[in-house]
Amino acid sequence: MDMPGAHSAPRGAGLMSPIGMVRHLWSLRDMIRQFTGREIAERTQGTALGWVWLMITPLVRLSIYALVFGELLGLRFGDRGGEYAFFLFCGLIVYGVFSDAATKCSGVITSRPRFVKKLVFPTEILPVTVLGAGVVVALLELSLLIVGRVVLFQDVSPLFWMVPVAVIPMLMMALGLGWILASLNVFLEDTREIARLIIAQFLFFLTPIIYPASKAAELAEGGSMWIVRAAGWFIQHQPMTVCVEAARDVLLRGVMPNWIALGWVWLLGFVMMQVGFAFFIKSKGALADVL
Repeated sequence: MDMPGAHSAPRGAGLMSPIGMVRHLWSLRDMIRQFTGREIAERTQGTALGWVWLMITPLVRLSIYALVFGELLGLRFGDRGGEYAFFLFCGLIVYGVFSDAATKCSGVITSRPRFVKKLVFPTEILPVTVLGAGVVVALLELSLLIVGRVVLFQDVSPLFWMVPVAVIPMLMMALGLGWILASLNVFLEDTREIARLIIAQFLFFLTPIIYPASKAAELAEGGSMWIVRAAGWFIQHQPMTVCVEAARDVLLRGVMPNWIALGWVWLLGFVMMQVGFAFFIKSKGALADVL
């Protein structure tokens, strides 16, 4: 049984139909919007300032990065002091959306069993709303980053409007992985912790966020051990690196991204999203039985 006015979820061979997936999610857009608002509200629940904290937290982070890395440690990204803070902040924002969505999605079904047991509720929207809330927070942080550059350097990249081109494939990967992890966590309770370990720890340091991508190239070419060279090669070519560097290109460097690398990441993101959707819908019927 489906929600009134909603397009039925694809079945059988239709699970791998991009058109079927988009039509289904579009038919549920009002519910997605409503639950995304709830997800954002939960993040500021129990605070007096509410939404204001979504602005205060990244502003404080940016100030600390500028002070510690730019002034105290004297780290540089470009020729101007304070650039490293924006270099780091940009990487954290972009990777943070992926990491936050994937890890939180892994527990979104088990933390809301009442929705799963309602036959009329489309549980596939829950990972979408988690990602949506993360995107809203990231947009606020990106706005502060742009304003910060205007205030400190009196300039802004003319290509800043191209950020979606750099970030959307990563969002598709996050959603696809989120659907898979949300389902797996019902059957394997340690899925969420494993995801946190891999995504928030290993993959974080294997992405050039706190260090420039040029360091990975140095490791790939001159590493003392084969595993170091392999790690350098992986860092250079893995999709998170492509998205983070593309965002820095259009936001900070003011240059076009690597279109070839970004193209295959777009393809990978789309495939991951479609596979994740199909996996979740296929396993959806067994979720209520396990919970």
